[in-house]
Amino acid sequence: MQLRSKSKFSIIPYQSTHQELLLNIFDQNVPIYFGANERIYFQRFLEHQAPLDSNYFTVIYTPTDTVVGSGGFYILDGSDEAHLTWGFLNPELHSTGVGSLLLKFRIEAIRKLEIAKYVVCETSQKTFMFFQKHGFVLEKVVNDYWTIGLDLYKMRLDITLVKEDSLVDIQSI
Repeated sequence: MQLRSKSKFSIIPYQSTHQELLLNIFDQNVPIYFGANERIYFQRFLEHQAPLDSNYFTVIYTPTDTVVGSGGFYILDGSDEAHLTWGFLNPELHSTGVGSLLLKFRIEAIRKLEIAKYVVCETSQKTFMFFQKHGFVLEKVVNDYWTIGLDLYKMRLDITLVKEDSLVDIQSI
C-alpha cells in the first residue's frame, strides 16, 4: 500500500535502505519522545521484523526524496486488535499535520484488512493528546515505563466509530 495524495509526502513500504536514516531520526526524538534505551529495540525491529512486515511504512518528503519518519502496525492471529508500532517523524515536522497523515494512513490500512475492530497505541504523556485528538481513549497509565520520566499511556480506538471521510485514500501496490 502507498499513500495516494497530492501532498508533498508519500508513505511507502519500509525498505532496509531506510534503516540508518530512520535511526538518525529516532535519535533526534531522544530523550523527549523515546528513551535512549529503546534505540536497540527499534534497531532490532528494523533489522529483523520490518523487512518481513508489509505493515511497516516509511514517510518520504517527495520534493527531495528524503526519509522523514515511519510507522506501522501488527495484528496477532485471532485478535480483533491492531497495535501501532514505532511511529515517529523528524522533530521539525511535529505539529505540521504529517503525523496525522501517517496515523490516518495506518488506520485506513487496518480498516481495509477487515480483521481488527480496535487500534491500540502504547505511547507516553508527551504524545497521548495527539492520539486523543484522533479519537483514542486512555485505558491505562504506568509511570516510568519506557524510561525514568517517560510514562506508558495505553490507548484504544474503536475503528468502527471512525468516519471514513476522515481518513486518507490508499491503494495497493
